[in-house]
Amino acid sequence: MVPEPIWPDPDKEPLPPPLINSMLKKPPNRTERTKITKFKIMTPNGEPAENEKYPPMVDTATRWVI
Repeated sequence: MVPEPIWPDPDKEPLPPPLINSMLKKPPNRTERTKITKFKIMTPNGEPAENEKYPPMVDTATRWVI
């Protein structure tokens, strides 16, 4: 039978010195973004007419098809 190990009393052990690894700074506030005006998201609205290849497009209602 193996004897149980002898554990030191943690209250009698000395404390290690304080250690500072790094100091963090709060990030700066973001500036307000400018409005995007260079493109629109267009959504098909209904079925294409007989002589048309694509359905009419609108920019008021959007949907994402994945």
